[in-house]
Amino acid sequence: MLEGLSIRIAQERDVEAIAHLSMQTFRDTFTTSSNRADVEAYLQSHFQLEQISTELADSNNTFLLAYSEDSLEPKGYAKLRVGKTESCVIGENPIEGREPKKRGIRLLRYRIRQ
Repeated sequence: MLEGLSIRIAQERDVEAIAHLSMQTFRDTFTTSSNRADVEAYLQSHFQLEQISTELADSNNTFLLAYSEDSLEPKGYAKLRVGKTESCVIGENPIEGREPKKRGIRLLRYRIRQ
């Protein structure tokens, strides 16, 4: 296990945390290279609580939340999807990570080794 990091499978009660992390990550990634109004429009259409809740309830999806030992709030998440991928994700066995400052990739690698 990564030192100081705990991981658990997300539940319905985690919808707000996942939405917050998703929006934060998207803003951090695209605000400097895109029109702010376009970024905000995308956030409003893709990261609403109802949509995240639907994705969380989909048995093809598993959301993992990462916590540091010094926080009760998740520091990152990974969405693992079995079967059909999102239309923008291509490749034979794709892995897509979403998390600020690239910790999501380390989280995915850790989970894959388990």
